[in-house]
Amino acid sequence: MTGAARRWRIAAPILAGAAALLAMALSRAWAQAPAAPPALVSAPAPAADEELYRRALESKAEARGRGDEARVRKAGGDLLRRLAAEHPASARVDDAALLLIEDGFCLTDAGYPECVGFAIKGYEAFLRAYPYSDRRSRVLRQLVERYLELSSRYEQERPWNSPERAELCRGRALEIAERLAANPELADSAWARATAARIRNSGKPFSIVPGGGPRR
Repeated sequence: MTGAARRWRIAAPILAGAAALLAMALSRAWAQAPAAPPALVSAPAPAADEELYRRALESKAEARGRGDEARVRKAGGDLLRRLAAEHPASARVDDAALLLIEDGFCLTDAGYPECVGFAIKGYEAFLRAYPYSDRRSRVLRQLVERYLELSSRYEQERPWNSPERAELCRGRALEIAERLAANPELADSAWARATAARIRNSGKPFSIVPGGGPRR
């Protein structure tokens, strides 16, 4: 065996071992290397419930632009009902329910008390179904205003004149206004406080039936 062959025979195992160590080091380095930055992606699409609500509002806005209130009431109704049916846990369910309730109110009432009473029932049903809705303050204010309107109609010299009902409706308005005023975190509490004071100082009689108003 020549001297060169002898030297290669000795060096070959050493080189093989060094190559193995290098491969192991590279393998560990690749495993510890940070991942490549993710590719840029577009913003996520809006949630399905938000999309349905947005489309419903757009339909109403388009109908309102045409000056047709009857069409506004109908616009988006299918989308709102679909939102409620397909996404019952959505934060938009109470918004959709309130829109549907208000869409069902009388388009014209010709001064009769029945249409105001129908709106009151709708708002009270909403509060029973969604007692913690962020629309609560607005709905309570609507109830106060509707009860005062109903009281005023029962005072008119019309076939439905009823001083007793006028007194009861005024009392219900006062009860709800004071309940709203007692919750300063609600947006309309200051308005409710002023309205309650106006009712009490009006000189007109009012009767409050215990447990008669919508409760939380």
